This record gives sequence, C-alpha cells and structure tokens, in this order.
Amino acid sequence: MASPSPYRPPEQSSAGQLFDSLFVVALVAATLLVCLYLTVLSAAPTPQAAAQTAAVAEAPAPTAEASTSATAAAAVADAPNPDGLTAEEQKLKTERFTALGWDDAKVAERKATIAAKSYEIDWFMLMLTAFVVIAYFVFLVRASDKELREVINERFGPSTGTQSKESS
Repeated sequence: MASPSPYRPPEQSSAGQLFDSLFVVALVAATLLVCLYLTVLSAAPTPQAAAQTAAVAEAPAPTAEASTSATAAAAVADAPNPDGLTAEEQKLKTERFTALGWDDAKVAERKATIAAKSYEIDWFMLMLTAFVVIAYFVFLVRASDKELREVINERFGPSTGTQSKESS
C-alpha cells in the first residue's frame, strides 16, 4: 500500500499577500472616511440656523450714542465682554480682523465651525466598541487555535497526551 502523502498547507503568493494587506488597509480607510463624513454632516448647522446666524451678524450693532447715559457707557466699556477682553482689547481685536478682511459675520461663522468640531465622548458607545473588538479578538484566537490543532492532528496524528518531543 502506498503511504499517504504528507500534509502540505496551501501557500499564498507574495502578490496575494500584498493584495490582501492593501485591501484590508483600504477597507479601514474607507470606514474611517465614511464615519468622518457622517460626523461632519451631522455637525453641520441646518439651513435655517445658518440663515439666522447670518441675519444676526448683518444686523447693525448699537452705537455708543444710543446709550441712555454716559456712566452706563463707561461701565460697559470697562467691563470685560464674554470673551474676557476689555473694550480696548476688543477694539484692537476687531481692528486686526478687519485688516485681515474678516467681518463680524465671518468671525461668527468661524466660531461656529470651531464649535461644531468639538465633541463629547459617548462612554457607552466607547465601551460597546471596546467590547466588540475584544470579543472579535477572542473569537479569532479560539478559531485559530482550533484550526491549528486540526492541522497538527492531520499532519502528525492525534496526540496521545503523554508523549513529548524530547522522548520521540
């Protein structure tokens, strides 16, 4: 009787390995870009909100002459604005933006863009993602272990449990 031929695992060419690697990298990049695109779409202001922001930015600012008293105007000038700047610092900031060609509407739009890019971490989704990734790797290790044992059994026969490599 002819002895069975030894097990020869299938081999993949270098080109096939390179293709597989690049394909996985492309899938990861596509997934990240889709997530980024969906995040940007969800963070974009609605057309109504954008129109309201533009209308507020185009509205004329009240002048100092509209103030009812000189003391009130002086108190407002010395008090810091919401940005934490005094009136003099705010005036200097406005002059610099004007020199750059930025009007109030463009500054407001830029602030809205920056605010839209900031985000908070959703801890539940982060933990869920971590769980899914860890579960996938546990599955991967167990499946690989099972397949490796099958290959070893096919190649060398079932293990007897007491035999070691040194004694054979």
